[in-house]
Amino acid sequence: MQRMKCCIAAASLLAAASAHADPIVGVATLPKISVGEYHMLLAKTDGTVWSWGWDAHGELGRGAGTTATPTQIPTLSGVVSVVARSGYSAALKADGTVWVWGQQGNGFMGPTDTASKVPVQVAGLSGIIGIDVGWGSGGSAYAIDFTRKVYGWGSNSYGELGMGSATPAKVTVPQLIPGLSNIVDLRAADTSVIALDSTGQVFQWATISQPTPISTVSGVSGAVAIGADGVNTTNPSFAVLSSGEVWSWGDTNSGVTRCGQSSQSGASAAKLTGFANITSVSSGPDGEDVFLDSAGQAWTCGGGSGGQQGDNTTTGTGNAPVKVGPLRVAQTTTFVNVAMGRSAAAIGSDGSVWTWGPKGSGVQGDGNVNASGATLIPTKISISAGDPTKVQPVYAGTQGVANSDGTTSVDAGVMFAPEHWSSTGKAYLAAVLPNGQLYIYSSAGWAPYDPNVQVPAVYTGPLRGMLPLAIGTGDFRSLAGTQVLVGYGLGSGVAADGDMLSTGRYKVVLTLR
Repeated sequence: MQRMKCCIAAASLLAAASAHADPIVGVATLPKISVGEYHMLLAKTDGTVWSWGWDAHGELGRGAGTTATPTQIPTLSGVVSVVARSGYSAALKADGTVWVWGQQGNGFMGPTDTASKVPVQVAGLSGIIGIDVGWGSGGSAYAIDFTRKVYGWGSNSYGELGMGSATPAKVTVPQLIPGLSNIVDLRAADTSVIALDSTGQVFQWATISQPTPISTVSGVSGAVAIGADGVNTTNPSFAVLSSGEVWSWGDTNSGVTRCGQSSQSGASAAKLTGFANITSVSSGPDGEDVFLDSAGQAWTCGGGSGGQQGDNTTTGTGNAPVKVGPLRVAQTTTFVNVAMGRSAAAIGSDGSVWTWGPKGSGVQGDGNVNASGATLIPTKISISAGDPTKVQPVYAGTQGVANSDGTTSVDAGVMFAPEHWSSTGKAYLAAVLPNGQLYIYSSAGWAPYDPNVQVPAVYTGPLRGMLPLAIGTGDFRSLAGTQVLVGYGLGSGVAADGDMLSTGRYKVVLTLR
């Protein structure tokens, strides 16, 4: 047990820091849908991931080819967020590990630097609470850790990785992006990136296909959500303020950035009219954007020749004849999550899944892989994302691929049930040895379970967002067969212990090998 104690010594530090992170901005809530160029990813409320659409590069994660039928990725569980892009896919698990699959790009697959048709873990990352992938063909990727620092890897051809230079053009090992702190969200366009910090300030770099240094966006403050359109060379960006207002900047194509409201250049940030009580924004690769308001109504701006605007037409605010936006999506149910890619998708308040926009290669998930044309209004497909009002805790555990010396990384974690995000309680980390002995982890290290005392906690405090525990790296082979458990209870002291046990709010997340 001494070997295990040494390897896991950092867990309590990580737990305390990560659990205090703001769960509302930058930490995923389930269910979530993400739309790439020709494929979609759905993370259900149970932490499983489903995919459909084009599979030319293995972006569906199963190696089974293109399909118009939503199908589960069998090797993924405990997932809290997904990202679909141009031939690239990524997922974040509740244990803070990051997984990628699809085409190789310029280092997108991480240290392995090899294309994969099934999810592979990105080595060198732990304690991650947020991810994003750029729309560019090179494949730049980003991760926010529990300390709110940002790491980047993949393509750096335009300075996307925040180094202020396009050299090196390819990075396979995640690197800390200097000059950023307290980051709660990040959005990557084609060649530029924007990030949001905990104070509501927005930062940008690599703007307009140039390796420009990190700078603040003038005129924008109090932001709670951001979006970055993937249109190459123009890269329009959006910020949703705490007031529900929408501001835009960074593009000389007024039809995209200005939502058809002005003929002036959009280079400087300005407030868009017609928006109220907006809570989120999602941007695609071709100049289309979808916004969601607090009442569950979706609104769109940008092009629309493929029906992405969802208003039963093929014209938008970014193509002739230009409409004045935002455009109201013709939906028949309230939405809780929206996403824009080359097509669009949404999750209804009952967990139903809706898609619209250009068809082809099965991207609509309607069972017809040979369909052409466009779906002009949101259309329900035959898959449920799970009831958004009854999201249960999502647990995860990962033991990485063994290094040449036999050492492996071990991570565990939980996304607390959203209904408990306003509660306080205790989180627990435990291990059951092959001989049946139960050990509990606390700030003092590992100790045998004593039924006569309070169960030691790995974390005590607000149960908000997700709690990734980077257990550490070591040679765990002598502990093969040991089960690692994560759980939590509401309240304090023995009341929290009893709540965890009586509700069964714990799970074996990993068996060491």
